[in-house]
Amino acid sequence: MIEIDFKKINTKILRSLPHRKWDEVKSYDHLYILSSGKKHDSGYSLINVIGAEWRDKKLFAEIAATCDDIGWSFPTKHPYDRIEAGIHRMMIRTDCLYPSGIIRMWASGEHYFNGKFEVGINTSSTDITLKIVPKGDGVNKVTGERII
Repeated sequence: MIEIDFKKINTKILRSLPHRKWDEVKSYDHLYILSSGKKHDSGYSLINVIGAEWRDKKLFAEIAATCDDIGWSFPTKHPYDRIEAGIHRMMIRTDCLYPSGIIRMWASGEHYFNGKFEVGINTSSTDITLKIVPKGDGVNKVTGERII
């Protein structure tokens, strides 16, 4: 992982990051998702999954995977686990950097938990699992709920 300037992120910078070892499983605070600009044998674009984490108010990142397919796994129980009007609410959040159009994904970080994306081995199909990590005592100060 290398330090990058959050205010200057663009596709060129993200595509030039070092790759993690293909067989290493690693967790990240958030992910940037963008096309690699290259075509896979399947005919689909290769996706660059950039893993990033904050350390002492500095952003560090690396290419966590380059694949043509992402398999997503989410916890069966999580802090926003509510079923309202037939909708099962998830905790994953997404925004888009301007002007690059790079998609960023993270798990909503309340004061009592963090979400971590565990990126599996880097193959054509790469699995990404969202894990819940308690923050502090793991208790929601408003509702009293505790992270499992």
